[in-house]
Amino acid sequence: MKLNIINLTKSFRKKIFFNQQNVMIDFDNQLIAFITGENGTGKSTLMKIISGILMVDSGEFQIESNVNYFKWSKENCYYMPATERGMTYKLTGRENIYYLCSLKGSKKEVITNRLKYYATLFDATEILDKRVEELSTGQKRKIHLLSAFCSNCKVLLLDEPSVGLDTYNLGLLEDILIKINNEKKQKIILVSHDQDIKKKLMGEEIRVNKDKNIIMKGEENL
Repeated sequence: MKLNIINLTKSFRKKIFFNQQNVMIDFDNQLIAFITGENGTGKSTLMKIISGILMVDSGEFQIESNVNYFKWSKENCYYMPATERGMTYKLTGRENIYYLCSLKGSKKEVITNRLKYYATLFDATEILDKRVEELSTGQKRKIHLLSAFCSNCKVLLLDEPSVGLDTYNLGLLEDILIKINNEKKQKIILVSHDQDIKKKLMGEEIRVNKDKNIIMKGEENL
């Protein structure tokens, strides 16, 4: 599966953010892609565009065979933000996971089976039935990540997934991402400043520089 974005232009309040930029991610060669760059360059904005959350001013999006990309992305892309936004604090972790996955059309039976599997791998079984407001920052992060893993989406877009995780849980996260990569069922796009994750996963790199130019690895001036 290949994702091509041609002549991407996005502006905010009449200020150009991305101007006729091109992105190509070849998931046939690499199931994981990293979006890198300094703070404020637009990494999260690019993630939201790819996920279909943000609309663009112009640009051509190509994925699989002749499909409407934005309809496809809403059904097949799961975006996890860098913040705790999206979770309902009065609900339990389990209830949040079922709710967030259901928004992507995942069936209850699929969520249940995947949750049992990934909660065990992530050592998170004991926190599932606690209300989110009772959880620590790292535990909330684990619930958010489990929501992504338990969805049936083809592409997971994870914005700073390691934020709030201690060394032990970071190691578990790395193992899960490697396992997902090896199973080749879901593709992953990451924004992360964690160098260990980058080294272990060895994904394709897409850099957004301070001028908001999108540069693919191997291109000049990367």
